[in-house]
Amino acid sequence: MLRNDYLEECEGYYKLTENGKVWLGQLGLETERNLYTKPIPKHLDWTERKYHIAGPISLKITKKLIELSWLQVTEVNRCLKVTRKGEESFKTQLNMIT
Repeated sequence: MLRNDYLEECEGYYKLTENGKVWLGQLGLETERNLYTKPIPKHLDWTERKYHIAGPISLKITKKLIELSWLQVTEVNRCLKVTRKGEESFKTQLNMIT
């Protein structure tokens, strides 16, 4: 999301950019306007040792990606699987290789 200019990295948090707001709208993600202006928590994933977004907006994005069948909930607690549709969508929409 950073490479696509959907997020801006700030000191200790992320900020949604105008491009990010457009992308979320294209996904069909309807969020309360105030979510767009709030800082997005920056959380360190201890397994990957990389930062990721956290907080209410990340939950909304995750739920939307499950609804769009990009991600699938697994039997393992807190574990998601990237679907074939998700692989293609992450590649084309976020320039990510899963």
